[in-house]
Amino acid sequence: MTIKLPVNRGKRHALYAGFQKSIGEVLVTVDSNSVVDSQTLRQLVSPFIHDQRVGTVAGNVRVLNRHEGIIPRMLDVTFLFSFDFMRASQSMVNTVMCTPGALSAYRRPIIMKIMDQWLGQTFFGKPANIGEDRAMTNLILREGHFVHFQQNATVYTNVPIGYNNLYKMFLRWARSNIRESIVMSRFAFRRFRTESMLGARINLILHLLSLTKSQVLLVATLICFAWQPTVFGVNIMAGIVIGSSLSAMLYAVKRRSSECLMAYLYGIFWLIGLSWITPFALLTPHRSGWLTRQIKKTDAPATKLVPSAFPNILGALVEVVTSSKDDTAANSMVAPYMLQRSCDHPVSAKSA
Repeated sequence: MTIKLPVNRGKRHALYAGFQKSIGEVLVTVDSNSVVDSQTLRQLVSPFIHDQRVGTVAGNVRVLNRHEGIIPRMLDVTFLFSFDFMRASQSMVNTVMCTPGALSAYRRPIIMKIMDQWLGQTFFGKPANIGEDRAMTNLILREGHFVHFQQNATVYTNVPIGYNNLYKMFLRWARSNIRESIVMSRFAFRRFRTESMLGARINLILHLLSLTKSQVLLVATLICFAWQPTVFGVNIMAGIVIGSSLSAMLYAVKRRSSECLMAYLYGIFWLIGLSWITPFALLTPHRSGWLTRQIKKTDAPATKLVPSAFPNILGALVEVVTSSKDDTAANSMVAPYMLQRSCDHPVSAKSA
């Protein structure tokens, strides 16, 4: 079944339309530019069986089009750090701060309880048209549920290959990050669940420091570089090497590939081309533009997910809601709604 909205109202409304029609016990959201491994859905829903306190599960996002340019290759390294290290550590304290739009699973009863509030979210009195994944995560955390990361539930997604689309994507993420960090601060220091909350609070504090103190230090560093370029240039390069080494080592261990060196290149690229994004987002968090929706669609393939392609998962009825991402306005209106069926033909992801 496919639902086509009469007008383009954005990804949040497209997902909402799919949620309204759902009847399954677990709802899985997948971006239209992503494909999954054959066992991904089975792995993704398993935490719900092991622990009834788990309200949502984040999938592990990898880069599908990593051979299409230097930017996807760098992002492949940073994504591994972001998921296999950052979200994995957050999962240990039951508080993954953002379940990715590319692949996440939710308990339907929780979604039904919060989805009207999620749809009607505003910021500065205007509808919140971005950050639907982080907003959903916050609401589920606030209800007292655990949010986990499932490392072996892999999804491959297309990422920008050019700078223009990349910085616009990151800027949208940064604004959402600022908004939802404020939202999380409103409940994280209250008793939002009966289990330990210390890990969640520590992660939030560190996150808030990265949004504030780190930006002051960045500006101070650039001023010092302008004053003494040789001396501080050497120190900056040393900092990039040290700061990028953890990502590089993790990628080397996980992938056993020389592509781990891309972590150092990304460190330089970030300083020169992307370090301005968070400070600018701090000044413009009220802007809700998708930024990339009107850009001409690239030749990235749409998700090849069909109802009959999903294996029977743990005997439960699992529904997959996909929505277009970074596509043209016309495609953004489409919210496919897919019902899982039993069959012997799992989905195969393209090789990354």
